[in-house]
Amino acid sequence: MLKHPDLTQRRIEAFLEHILRPAVQIDRHPLRIEINENPCETQAEAEAGPWKEVGQGYEYGPAYTVFWFRLSGTVPERFAGKTTVVVAEVGGERTVWKDNSPWCGVDVQHSDFGWMEGAAMAGAGIVPNGGEAFEYYVQSYTRNSETRVSGKEPPRREKTEKVSHAELVAIDPEIKAYAYDIDFTFELLKTVPENDPARSSILRALNECTNLWAAEGSDSVGKARRIIRDTLSGLNGEMAHTIVPIGHAHLDTAWLWPIHITKRKMAHTTSTQLGLLERYPEYIFAHSQASQYEWLEKEYPALFERVKEAVKKGKWEPTGSMWVEADCNLTGGESLVRQFLYGRRYFRDKLGYQTEDMWLPDVFGYSAALPQILAKFNIKYFLTQKISWNQTNKFPHHTFWWQGIDGTRVWTHFPPADTYNANCEPKEVIHSVRNFRDHGRSDQSLYVFGWGDGGGGPTERHLEFLRRGRLAPNYPEVATGKKALDFFREAKAKSRDLMTWVGELY
Repeated sequence: MLKHPDLTQRRIEAFLEHILRPAVQIDRHPLRIEINENPCETQAEAEAGPWKEVGQGYEYGPAYTVFWFRLSGTVPERFAGKTTVVVAEVGGERTVWKDNSPWCGVDVQHSDFGWMEGAAMAGAGIVPNGGEAFEYYVQSYTRNSETRVSGKEPPRREKTEKVSHAELVAIDPEIKAYAYDIDFTFELLKTVPENDPARSSILRALNECTNLWAAEGSDSVGKARRIIRDTLSGLNGEMAHTIVPIGHAHLDTAWLWPIHITKRKMAHTTSTQLGLLERYPEYIFAHSQASQYEWLEKEYPALFERVKEAVKKGKWEPTGSMWVEADCNLTGGESLVRQFLYGRRYFRDKLGYQTEDMWLPDVFGYSAALPQILAKFNIKYFLTQKISWNQTNKFPHHTFWWQGIDGTRVWTHFPPADTYNANCEPKEVIHSVRNFRDHGRSDQSLYVFGWGDGGGGPTERHLEFLRRGRLAPNYPEVATGKKALDFFREAKAKSRDLMTWVGELY
């Protein structure tokens, strides 16, 4: 037993934040930054210029305006053979373009340790040889820090974004993986009760890793990773429950930004997630709203073709069956019918995919006419989580039958993490299991993770945490590699004696 566990925890946290994470980046080299202040629609237009060189502290705006950056340089010889990434902290929500199409999104949640890892130098393979010249084009659309969910918006600033820096960064992949080990295990520690012997074992292992680094530096990484692995594998206990994690990027079609920004957010999100799908074979991403796919088809055709290919491979899952994620209170039956008619038709005709679910996580209330409408379309499953927002009448179920006004029923699931923006940290994963209100009737639940509302979706950290969760003690089974539809079908088939809710959901 460690004498001062609270101090030890703070020491481990400081080690991760101030020593280990910075150690991932082993070398850096500045890049030339140029800006094109014309609001060009494509890379091809932007390349024509005019360009001017800018540096740290350069400000630009106003809000909701498109700018382009060109980053260029030559790979130093000392970077030869090293995994190299590009860090582009030039402000705004950024989308890197390649071959005149969105390639990779960069924002505050998707910078990780740099973008384009493993392919930072076009045509250079996994690592550069040194001496390669390169340039990248980055579209940035500016944000509005004065926006408000409620109340009057204050006057907007003329300049809303600021350039920080752009660099080539060489990283150590083994230290990076080790940092995720420490990060996940430290978060897991927080979920274990103080009187549980497992807590002392995990804390002791993390402290030993910290001591090893102090004595041996980066030479301790292999030994320390084995300590963590052996400690966790030696602990007993499991939760008799399965979570099926599904990546998602909830994107409000109209909320705190104009529609032209929503369209760019869709391209930004799509390119980011396609890249992650390539890097993580077990990862599946789900996205709803046929109208947003049509934006890609018409405005980003090459990106749309990549989505179609991912759908064919079973890596990208169209969900929801609707044209947009529609309000279900103020609208009428005819409008709702057309939502499903046009949405399912688009998915079938353009993507060759037949949806079977109503995926509507973020609207306020659901008409009791919906079960009948869903049945007429042969839509078999309904998902939302918005009911968890109710401050007065807490809903009693997460998996149940929902019965409409004519007696029609639809199998329904509310993800028990009570969010569509789950973060994959152990505390939230375990909460989702303990919060599930239908144990005994069903033994699995959907876990919808990724940054949302303004899109973005899952990050590298989310996916690395899920990988480690598959081997963690006192944890639910993490069933990666399944689509939401796989979950719906299996959970419905295996659930038993489900309760029935009659009437509207609110």
